[in-house]
Amino acid sequence: MITFKPIEIEDKPILAPYLWNEPTHSADFSFNNIYSWKDSFNVSFAIVNDCLIIRTFLNGLPYYSAPIGNADDSAFFFFF
Repeated sequence: MITFKPIEIEDKPILAPYLWNEPTHSADFSFNNIYSWKDSFNVSFAIVNDCLIIRTFLNGLPYYSAPIGNADDSAFFFFF
């Protein structure tokens, strides 16, 4: 089982390398954006096999980002 940690401002140095290298450079994956929505969407994260996975909740249901980082196939097994 993967443990997700609620995002805190102190997590920026941990998350920044993953987010800076995210290939789409979408605003959805900027630390400031993720952090600003932390209370509204109960944002948390986990590092799995050197990949960042972001979890949010909407209407009580969890939603997960695709793994961000040096993903090999093992990072995707989290979803199954």
